[in-house]
Amino acid sequence: MKLVNQIVLLSCVCLYACGGEEKDVSKLMEGDDKISQLTPQDLSALGDKTIYFGHQSVGTNIMDGVEDLLKEHKKLPLKIIETSDAGAIEEGHFAHSKVGKNHDPDSKFNEFEEFMNNGIGKKVDVAFLKLCYVDIHTKTDLEKTFEKYKQSYNRIKQKYPDTTFVHLTVPVTADYSGVKGVVKEAKNVAKELLGKPNKYDNSVKTKYNELIRKEYAGKEPLFDIAKVESTYPNGERRLVKNNESLVPQYTDDGNHLDAQGRKIVAEELLLFLSKLDKEKQATDSTAAK
Repeated sequence: MKLVNQIVLLSCVCLYACGGEEKDVSKLMEGDDKISQLTPQDLSALGDKTIYFGHQSVGTNIMDGVEDLLKEHKKLPLKIIETSDAGAIEEGHFAHSKVGKNHDPDSKFNEFEEFMNNGIGKKVDVAFLKLCYVDIHTKTDLEKTFEKYKQSYNRIKQKYPDTTFVHLTVPVTADYSGVKGVVKEAKNVAKELLGKPNKYDNSVKTKYNELIRKEYAGKEPLFDIAKVESTYPNGERRLVKNNESLVPQYTDDGNHLDAQGRKIVAEELLLFLSKLDKEKQATDSTAAK
């Protein structure tokens, strides 16, 4: 432990010496209110759907963002309900609930599939599952995890052909410059020296997300959370060492979404869902060729 502390201290000193603080990003944070641009057709398409979303903490952030948008935009035709009970879900509901356990993606695949088989699969028009940033880390067998996801997904897709299942990328975490970045990096180095997984490593999450994109992008509906989280409101991307990185202004702790971040991701999710029928028709057409 003494050696680890010395290495952490040395890392802090070295990185602090060459690290700069976050630059002014005021222009990067300028963007349009996209919800106001939804057409009556978009709103109708959104309100007519019965939806189920399985998640953990970042998903809760996103649904809090949806609630924020509902307060600001009274025209949004959404009925939010937190439940995994198929009997409580009615037509037009946007249902959501916790699924599985963090650090255990298999538990999420299994429980999501269980929820579908317990009635939700026959009740909803759209369903999707989100892994958490902690589920994909430096000790994750990416290929094995993705294969289990595909197997689970293929089973429920065959059982519920009338339900549209959406694929999601895994959320990323923030990479900071300056002192914040030094401290975070030092902690990660210490954990790896102790043989613990680094659950904040965006390079691993990027590799897993590329597996998802390669398999499904342009072929089946895909909501790219990692891309949204790493995009400033003005459209500029935040890439650190060629890896997508959570925009620092979207988070208070470097991992979860703050009030601004959750609204931005929620906004993009609602836009995606409002145009899902069109996207599905496009992807179905592509797949048929």
